[in-house]
Amino acid sequence: MRNEDKLIRCCCRTTLDQKQQSGIKRLLSPALDWAYFFKKIQTESLSPLVYKTFLKLEDSEGIIPPNIQQHLKHSYYSCLGDNISYLSQLEKIIGSFQDEDIATIIFKGLVLSELIYADLGLRFSSDLDILLRKEDVFKADTILRELDYYTAFDIKNFKEYVERSKIGSLK
Repeated sequence: MRNEDKLIRCCCRTTLDQKQQSGIKRLLSPALDWAYFFKKIQTESLSPLVYKTFLKLEDSEGIIPPNIQQHLKHSYYSCLGDNISYLSQLEKIIGSFQDEDIATIIFKGLVLSELIYADLGLRFSSDLDILLRKEDVFKADTILRELDYYTAFDIKNFKEYVERSKIGSLK
């Protein structure tokens, strides 16, 4: 395994003890293929997590190239800003659903950012994942359209699909 890949693996954690910090510092070196490292963490959507890990390292200044550090910082704050925006939208949607007694379960993206990472800037999200009862789908669709959202599929076809397949039936 390449040292760059070992470094990525070591950086994918939210907490670091002294032993883990020492292991990362041993892998850090100007001889690393920083272009490979950066491309890989970008491809794997790990740059915010790596950024926060590097911030926790003591005495690491000068080892990480400034351009890499700057790109990681930008990636983290961009992710954080996007997720704060998603959270604001989610609160608006859930509030509207609650006003209409639509029960929901929020999962994936933002929930993982909060429950697993405890930092909205560590996990990229590109959508909002909300689970609801099939009998509330059409009411939720109406609310979402009033809030200027749209479904990824034609809701009329969904109605036919539900009726044909009996989605949600636990018989």
